[in-house]
Amino acid sequence: MVAEPIQQPAAWQQHVVGEVSLDEVMAYQHPAVVQRLQKKLGIEPRDAEQLFADTKRFLCLCAIADEPIAPTETLDFGWHEFILFTRDYADFCERHFGRFIHHRPKYPDDPPTNGGQGRRALAMAQEIFGDGLSENWQYSFPGEANFSCNDQCGCDAACNDD
Repeated sequence: MVAEPIQQPAAWQQHVVGEVSLDEVMAYQHPAVVQRLQKKLGIEPRDAEQLFADTKRFLCLCAIADEPIAPTETLDFGWHEFILFTRDYADFCERHFGRFIHHRPKYPDDPPTNGGQGRRALAMAQEIFGDGLSENWQYSFPGEANFSCNDQCGCDAACNDD
């Protein structure tokens, strides 16, 4: 079975930096990351595959974002699991984005962002990938009824070039 190439959304074309190819990023597979997600989260294989795909989408957004953006707790978990395979993650970033995408947790002295980085990430994702995002993209923002912050890696973890 041959996978159909992912059609690059028009919005993606407006934001592409260098030679970032959404098709190539989404074609990247890492069965060990998917297996870890499935085992650690107790989820079905298709849900683990979806989380890894969404993690790669988030990393694409990091590559083109003008300002720091933050993942959902679920996407952050996926990102953490990918980063554990340090060589593979570094190679993936270099191959697809031309640079390493750093994960920067919130420092104790950082001012509160009030969800601005997450809102920015969600708006970018909706613009580029459309409104049919999976549940992995469900943010909870301060002031909303579903807000929760367990601060596992420092709430408002973001990607940047530092």
